[in-house]
Amino acid sequence: LSTFISNCCHLKLLLGLIHAPVSAKLLGYFGCMAVGKKKYLVEDLSIECGGHDYSVFAPFVIAFLVGFTFGLPLVLTFVLVKNRKTLRTPRMMEKFGFLYDSYKPGAEYWDIQELMRRLMLTGMMVFLPPSSGLVVSLLVSIAAACLLFGVKPHQADVIQRLERSSYLILTFEYVAKIGLITRYPKTAEDIYVLGYLLILL
Repeated sequence: LSTFISNCCHLKLLLGLIHAPVSAKLLGYFGCMAVGKKKYLVEDLSIECGGHDYSVFAPFVIAFLVGFTFGLPLVLTFVLVKNRKTLRTPRMMEKFGFLYDSYKPGAEYWDIQELMRRLMLTGMMVFLPPSSGLVVSLLVSIAAACLLFGVKPHQADVIQRLERSSYLILTFEYVAKIGLITRYPKTAEDIYVLGYLLILL
């Protein structure tokens, strides 16, 4: 049983790590740009959106989106909501504890929040113009940081501090990027300062 639980922990970590980048690639399949009168895939301009090659792979992409991108957080949500009243009982801790044992009581859903935050900051941005995407990313980062500081989900103070730092740094990066694209007269010094700020972050 201990070996099975250990394997489940490793699988959870692996799926959590690859969820955002894989989902971003899958959602990127729907990012098309107009070239003349036709639209081509941004990730591969040799593929015409709506063309034969595009249509052949579309069902596989949709299947992976449903089964993995949205399926993983939905399955986690179902398990936690269904057993929400007994999550901290010995029986549930033995069975599903690897999903939330590092979080404080009441914060068992934090992994789902983290999956959705990363998904919104990566894959979902493909559907927005670059400037609007940065603004939305900044708002998502601010909301996520407020939630992190309010919920304080981690039992380990070290992890709590590290995650706070990463959230704040990411938020500052989006602020700096918006500063770079803001349409107001910038001097060379402005550009250098913002550039060095991004490098430091």
